[in-house]
Amino acid sequence: MKKLIVGSLALLLFACDNEDASPKFTFEGTVTNVTGTPIEGVEVVLNGDETFKTETDEDGEFSIDVTAGEYEIEVEAEGYLDFNDDVEIDEDDSYDIELEGEAIVSGRIINSQTGTGLAEATVAFIREETGSEDIDDAELIVTTDLSGNYVIEGGPTGEFIGIVESQEFFTRVVEDVVFTAGTNDMAPVTAVSKPEPGSLRIILSWGVTPYDLDSHLTGPNGSGGRFHMYFVNQNPTPEVSLDVDDVSSYGPETTTITAFRSGSYRFSVYNYSNSSTTGGSGIATSPGKVEIYDSNGMVNSFTAPAFTGSGNTWRVFDLVSNGTSLTVQPINQYIQASSSSDAVNFRSKDKTPVTFESGDF
Repeated sequence: MKKLIVGSLALLLFACDNEDASPKFTFEGTVTNVTGTPIEGVEVVLNGDETFKTETDEDGEFSIDVTAGEYEIEVEAEGYLDFNDDVEIDEDDSYDIELEGEAIVSGRIINSQTGTGLAEATVAFIREETGSEDIDDAELIVTTDLSGNYVIEGGPTGEFIGIVESQEFFTRVVEDVVFTAGTNDMAPVTAVSKPEPGSLRIILSWGVTPYDLDSHLTGPNGSGGRFHMYFVNQNPTPEVSLDVDDVSSYGPETTTITAFRSGSYRFSVYNYSNSSTTGGSGIATSPGKVEIYDSNGMVNSFTAPAFTGSGNTWRVFDLVSNGTSLTVQPINQYIQASSSSDAVNFRSKDKTPVTFESGDF
C-alpha cells in the first residue's frame, strides 16, 4: 500500500508539471534589403517576458521557438537603420523584415559599342570586407532600365565592390565603391562587348572633366602609307573603326581592330577640350584610362601618368604586328600635337575636319 501511495504522488506531480509548462510556437521569417536580397548573419531578437535570439542563414531566413506573449522584435545590421516592431505571438507565425539604409544610389551602365545605356544589365554590390568578386555573394542586386539607369533607394552605407554583368559583355569589376548617407551618384560604368576572336577592342574612358578627349589610332594602310583614325575619319580602313566618339565627359570612346597588317600601330589620346601645352594635365587628373580587350577579356590597362613638362596628347602604346603575333609596347608620354590648320578651327564645337601631321600621333 505504501508503494502505491508513492507512485500516485509521482503521477500527480508529473501532471502538475505538464499543466505549468507553456506551449511554444514557431516564429519564422526572412530578412531582406530594399533590392529584395536576403541578408545573412543578422541577429533577430524577441524581447518580452523572456528573450529569444537567433541569426539569419545564407538565405536570410530565421526561425525561433517562443512562448506565447507580446514581444518587441529588434534587428540590427551593419550599414542599415535599426528595425523595431511590436508583435503578439499566440500561434505559429511568419514575419518578413525589410531593412533600409540611408543611402540613395544611382548610376548608369554604358554599352561600349553604342555609347548609350545598356538595358537589363545586372548591377551588384558586395561588401568589400568579404574580399569576394562573386556575384552570388552580393548584398545588393538591381537591373538597369531601358536607358541603362539603376537606382537604389534606402541602400546601406559602407564600402563595396561593384559587379556589372550582361550577356555578350565582359564582367566588369569596380573597386572602392563607397555609399554614404544621402545621395550617391556613381560614375558611369562601361560594359565592354566581347570582340570576335582575332580582334582587339580599345576602350578610352575618363572623368567628368575634360568634357572631350579623343582617340587616335595610326597604322599601316596596306598601300605603303599610314591611316589615321579619329573623329573625322572613323573608318580609315575596312578593319579599323572608331565605334563611339564621346563629346560629353566620361566616355567611352571605343576602337575596334578586326584584322592586322604587319607593322606598328600607335594609340594616342588628345585633349580636345584644351589643345594648349597644358592639355595633358587634364588627361592626367581626370584621369584618362585605356583598356585593351581580346575575345577572352582584358589584356592590358593604362592609366594616364602624372603630367610634367608640356603637351596636349598622351601617347599610350604601340601595337606591333608581325603577321602572326601582336606585342603591346607601352609609351606613356605626353607630346604636343600640331595640325596643318590653325588651332581655332581645330577646336571649333563642330569639330571642323583637319589633318594632323603623321608624327603627332
